[in-house]
Amino acid sequence: MKRLRDLKESNPRNVSVIAQMAVVEAELGHYAEAVRYLGMAAGIEPNNALHLFNMAVTADRAGERDQAIDYYEQALEIDTVY
Repeated sequence: MKRLRDLKESNPRNVSVIAQMAVVEAELGHYAEAVRYLGMAAGIEPNNALHLFNMAVTADRAGERDQAIDYYEQALEIDTVY
Protein backbone atom coordinates (compact mmCIF):
# COMPACT_ATOMS: atom_id res chain seq x y z
CA MET A 1 0.00 0.00 0.00
CA LYS A 2 2.91 2.35 0.70
CA ARG A 3 4.15 1.88 -2.84
CA LEU A 4 0.69 2.62 -4.23
CA ARG A 5 0.42 5.77 -2.09
CA ASP A 6 3.77 6.94 -3.43
CA LEU A 7 2.62 6.28 -7.00
CA LYS A 8 -0.63 8.15 -6.36
CA GLU A 9 1.28 11.12 -4.98
CA SER A 10 3.36 11.38 -8.13
CA ASN A 11 0.38 10.55 -10.42
CA PRO A 12 -2.74 11.80 -8.60
CA ARG A 13 -5.11 11.19 -11.53
CA ASN A 14 -3.85 7.74 -12.48
CA VAL A 15 -7.03 5.68 -12.32
CA SER A 16 -5.19 2.36 -12.37
CA VAL A 17 -3.27 3.24 -9.22
CA ILE A 18 -6.38 4.51 -7.45
CA ALA A 19 -8.39 1.42 -8.41
CA GLN A 20 -5.59 -0.85 -7.22
CA MET A 21 -5.56 0.99 -3.90
CA ALA A 22 -9.26 0.16 -3.63
CA VAL A 23 -8.55 -3.51 -4.29
CA VAL A 24 -5.95 -3.62 -1.52
CA GLU A 25 -8.24 -1.83 0.94
CA ALA A 26 -11.08 -4.25 0.14
CA GLU A 27 -8.79 -7.26 0.61
CA LEU A 28 -7.87 -5.86 4.03
CA GLY A 29 -11.56 -5.55 4.87
CA HIS A 30 -11.47 -1.75 4.78
CA TYR A 31 -14.60 -1.48 2.67
CA ALA A 32 -15.35 2.18 3.33
CA GLU A 33 -11.84 3.14 2.16
CA ALA A 34 -12.19 0.88 -0.87
CA VAL A 35 -15.46 2.56 -1.86
CA ARG A 36 -13.84 5.97 -1.31
CA TYR A 37 -10.99 5.15 -3.71
CA LEU A 38 -13.41 3.70 -6.25
CA GLY A 39 -15.45 6.87 -5.97
CA MET A 40 -12.32 8.84 -6.81
CA ALA A 41 -11.74 6.61 -9.84
CA ALA A 42 -15.37 7.07 -10.91
CA GLY A 43 -14.95 10.82 -10.59
CA ILE A 44 -11.99 10.74 -12.96
CA GLU A 45 -13.68 8.33 -15.39
CA PRO A 46 -17.41 9.00 -14.99
CA ASN A 47 -18.32 6.96 -18.09
CA ASN A 48 -16.60 3.81 -16.81
CA ALA A 49 -19.32 1.60 -15.31
CA LEU A 50 -16.73 -0.81 -13.92
CA HIS A 51 -15.84 1.57 -11.08
CA LEU A 52 -19.47 1.73 -9.95
CA PHE A 53 -19.85 -2.01 -10.37
CA ASN A 54 -16.83 -2.53 -8.11
CA MET A 55 -18.31 -0.07 -5.62
CA ALA A 56 -21.49 -2.18 -5.64
CA VAL A 57 -19.60 -5.41 -5.03
CA THR A 58 -17.60 -3.80 -2.22
CA ALA A 59 -20.70 -2.33 -0.57
CA ASP A 60 -22.40 -5.73 -0.87
CA ARG A 61 -19.46 -7.43 0.85
CA ALA A 62 -19.66 -4.81 3.60
CA GLY A 63 -23.31 -5.71 4.16
CA GLU A 64 -24.56 -2.40 2.77
CA ARG A 65 -27.18 -3.99 0.54
CA ASP A 66 -29.21 -0.83 -0.19
CA GLN A 67 -26.08 1.11 -1.14
CA ALA A 68 -24.92 -1.82 -3.27
CA ILE A 69 -28.22 -1.85 -5.16
CA ASP A 70 -27.88 1.88 -5.80
CA TYR A 71 -24.36 1.41 -7.19
CA TYR A 72 -25.48 -1.55 -9.34
CA GLU A 73 -28.27 0.57 -10.80
CA GLN A 74 -25.89 3.46 -11.52
CA ALA A 75 -23.43 1.06 -13.16
CA LEU A 76 -26.18 -0.35 -15.39
CA GLU A 77 -27.31 3.11 -16.37
CA ILE A 78 -23.79 4.18 -17.35
CA ASP A 79 -23.16 0.90 -19.16
CA THR A 80 -26.37 1.31 -21.14
CA VAL A 81 -25.53 4.87 -22.16
CA TYR A 82 -21.83 4.41 -22.87
